[in-house]
Amino acid sequence: MRIAIVGPVSPRGLASFFNREDAVRAMQEGGNYGQAPTALAAALCDAGHSITVVSHRRGQPSLELRGPTMRFIQVASRMKAGRQALDWWREERQSMVAVLDQLSVDIIHAHWTYEWAAAALSSTAAPTVITARDAPLTILRYQSDAYRLLRTVLAYNVRVRARNSLILAASPYMAERWRREMFWYKPIPIAPNLVSSAVSMRGIAKTENPSIVEIADSSPRKNVWKLLESFAMVRSDFENSTLTLIGDGLSENDSLYLRACAANLTDGVRFAGMLEREPLLKILEQSWIHAHLSVEESFGNTLVEAMALRTSVVGGAKSGAVPWVLGDGVCGELVEVNDVIDVSNRLKELISNPDRRRQFTDNGLLRLKEVFSAEAVVRLHIDSYSDAIGGLN
Repeated sequence: MRIAIVGPVSPRGLASFFNREDAVRAMQEGGNYGQAPTALAAALCDAGHSITVVSHRRGQPSLELRGPTMRFIQVASRMKAGRQALDWWREERQSMVAVLDQLSVDIIHAHWTYEWAAAALSSTAAPTVITARDAPLTILRYQSDAYRLLRTVLAYNVRVRARNSLILAASPYMAERWRREMFWYKPIPIAPNLVSSAVSMRGIAKTENPSIVEIADSSPRKNVWKLLESFAMVRSDFENSTLTLIGDGLSENDSLYLRACAANLTDGVRFAGMLEREPLLKILEQSWIHAHLSVEESFGNTLVEAMALRTSVVGGAKSGAVPWVLGDGVCGELVEVNDVIDVSNRLKELISNPDRRRQFTDNGLLRLKEVFSAEAVVRLHIDSYSDAIGGLN
């Protein structure tokens, strides 16, 4: 099948599919972004399909990379987010539509219901499938500013225009949120994010002492402060335990670190900040536990990657898609994320009980194969594409 993927996609993540010279150019492109659509594009290409990625990245010039069955086209994108939002990414959308209209493809798959979906819906090249990767009103509630308001309005515009398109969601929670917030009454098939074979095939070497890792950011909804408070209690019983924090706003140059210092919550804690993909995965695979106390997730890529790396997972019992990803507690410990005592007790139990950790990781590997493997996820997407092409949506 000939498939166009429209969304934020990392050329570096697709470098192995390009010709030698273009692969070198791809590796020079920075950023670990668009993880889910990047992994899907790679898996579809591995499965024998012809893929064309159409993308833009803020402040970056146009770029085209080619391989035998993979083509990456990045249109020029303006530098300032405010100007983009004010006209609903008009320049970027028009450029992407111009590219799409020149393609010979069977299906266009847009990721996120903003400028990506708007561009896909404006093209006459092929039927459109859209993956809703967030719930606009929920995001607006957490980030109430003019930029998010304009994005929400754009999402409603996409919803109206997408009435004859197939909408997918990465989790049942995301499907329900989209249905409720966007007044969508048609079925929303579940097509989850996948774990790439590159992650699943890594060697596993855990640290000698108890180690916990969180991959998030410093925003309130990621709830890292509660994890710091919980870890301080863990540290009182396990003096050799460590916690590594990875992500935006989680370095020693950020305000959260200074706040943690003032509260005496830095013992045993490494504020690693933003990391490239390889060192991030190395820390995740070496850790005993991935503690993710986010209050809401539409999916949770780090959860399934931890499962693939046999790292036990602790997540929120009411945190959006997290319980579903963890098999309702079969593949990880579900906690009340704002209850510091509950979180610390569960972490202590996991540290002291290797059999329980092993049970979670064994169950996680089974769920990965059945639900989140490249084979399973590609099959779901191809079925959805066939439905859209056949007009069954």
